[in-house]
Amino acid sequence: MLKANAGTTAKNYGIISGAVLSLTGGFLMAGAEMNGMTSFIGASVCGSASPLNSTAVLVGSLLRYILSGSLHKNIILVCAMIFIIIGKLFTISFENPSWSGVATGISVFSSSLIVSAIIGESIFKILFYLIYSIFSGFTAYFLVISKESFRRQRVIDLKSGISFAFAVVYAVVLSALTSFDLVFVNAGRILGIAVTLVAGYHYGYMGGVLCGALTTCGIFLSSKDAGMPFVLLSVAGLISGYIHRRSMGAIAILFNAVSILFIIMTGQTDSLIPCICDLALGTALFFGICPNVSDKWVVTGKNKDGISDIISSRMEFLAGSISALRDDSEKISNILSEGSEKSDTIEELSEKICSECSKKTVCWYR
Repeated sequence: MLKANAGTTAKNYGIISGAVLSLTGGFLMAGAEMNGMTSFIGASVCGSASPLNSTAVLVGSLLRYILSGSLHKNIILVCAMIFIIIGKLFTISFENPSWSGVATGISVFSSSLIVSAIIGESIFKILFYLIYSIFSGFTAYFLVISKESFRRQRVIDLKSGISFAFAVVYAVVLSALTSFDLVFVNAGRILGIAVTLVAGYHYGYMGGVLCGALTTCGIFLSSKDAGMPFVLLSVAGLISGYIHRRSMGAIAILFNAVSILFIIMTGQTDSLIPCICDLALGTALFFGICPNVSDKWVVTGKNKDGISDIISSRMEFLAGSISALRDDSEKISNILSEGSEKSDTIEELSEKICSECSKKTVCWYR
């Protein structure tokens, strides 16, 4: 009875915490932008979540739009979220990645057509909304794949085709964070710098160059001005990745030095101070999260090679042990055979010398 109550309490806590996180995420993501226009990440998150969490995302977004007075500017996304929630209420396949992606894309495009028909948009704007809805649908599709993969395996799987889904989600989320430009720092660039450093430290130059390229892509999706100073971030990750797993301080110093040099070389000296602040905060975040990143949370192809090396070394040790045991067995067999020969010689002498003696039994066994 107690176990059943505990399980019910844990389940209710998970539902409530998920709804609260969705509400908070919807409120924050409602202010995200991509090159001056509202980001589609809110609709994509709504399309990838459960009906309850989708409703929480919609409520959070509405709160943000009402407080900022921008509800009329984002009426297309609000209508799209309403269509998505209605679709989820009448189907049981909302956790299917393909269904989520298609439903999200159709909902965004349908709301775009309705609003465009009401306000009289041009045909070219409708083509733009078509592309916009396609991107939002694909993002929802990859969000569901990433979420289900992490739920099943409890790790970020980067050794299979699912890694592409995680890459898309990372770039889109980073672009949304980049739009939250604070006084002298940028949240998206700080996170991207930290992730690039962690990848370079743990996975070498390949990790550094891949995460650096994805970070640059995500920043450019949000703003060209924010992305230009770090256009060569992947090269900085490539160079610093060659000294991976040696010293966190050494790789951080090399990465920062190369990044600052590239900022100056590309002529982005006007934004040098904010970039240095982002590099400093990103490096501090790297020192905080790097010790906690391991094979427990991230799985790559290198893990398989490591297990093969361990198995190979253990097999070699076992083969060596068996060979040594065989040699020892031969030595023991030789010793026993020599002892047996000595015993036969003594018996022969006893028969020849002591056979006629009356005290043979007494003195021999004494």
